[in-house]
Amino acid sequence: MYKCRQIQQRFKSTIINAKYGGRTEAIKRLLAQLPISAQSYSSSPYLDLSIFSYDDKWVSVMERPKSCGDHPIRFYARDSGLLRFKVHAGLMVNPTVPSRKLVAFTFHPSEPFAISVQRTNADYVVNFHVRHTSNSS
Repeated sequence: MYKCRQIQQRFKSTIINAKYGGRTEAIKRLLAQLPISAQSYSSSPYLDLSIFSYDDKWVSVMERPKSCGDHPIRFYARDSGLLRFKVHAGLMVNPTVPSRKLVAFTFHPSEPFAISVQRTNADYVVNFHVRHTSNSS
């Protein structure tokens, strides 16, 4: 019990004496200690790493904003290594102005459907991604 209290006191002291400390900073640090909600994870088979391989720098099973690349995200079949599909994050509002681009994907749990919300500065773009099949007739 003494060890727990000592750890708690040390953590409290760190928050109180932190640079730019205060109530807001203390709340941020305490909330960062909480576990991530189960609803933050996607159960989509398209994000299952045993089925597909993709660059997790751009998309992951955790539904949170990531950096947005200029190229589509490529998904490869894990068994064959062949390209199975690509997801385009969408066009930027004003690509000439340098800014940090973020995108958050929400994949449907079973259907080939995803929603992306892209943010550039104060502008938001919502895209609906559906499966595109090419008809060779």
